[in-house]
Amino acid sequence: MQRFAGSGEEMEGMAGQFTFRNWPTASDFGPRNDDSFGDWRDAKLFCAAVNGDSVFIKPDGSTAWHVMETDDMITISATLEQFIATYADFRNTHGVFDSWAYREFKKGQNK
Repeated sequence: MQRFAGSGEEMEGMAGQFTFRNWPTASDFGPRNDDSFGDWRDAKLFCAAVNGDSVFIKPDGSTAWHVMETDDMITISATLEQFIATYADFRNTHGVFDSWAYREFKKGQNK
């Protein structure tokens, strides 16, 4: 995770980047309904999107979005390698990396 630390769409500690020095778990995010995190409860924060969505990563490398508005978890990839490939492909769109833009991106790939 440290290889990605601080990389992102905006610098200077703003959202839209991979976490830098602190990797809280999903359950550290305050008084939310723990059931919404399901088995992602102990996953670490990996990336904070500009819109408030978050990407969490499990020890096995699988990743998922936590969608702030709906409190849903949406799987991104089963491995870190798959996430890197997906993220690199998404960055070619020049869009802002958040769960909503990601879903539109995936729809376009599946056509």
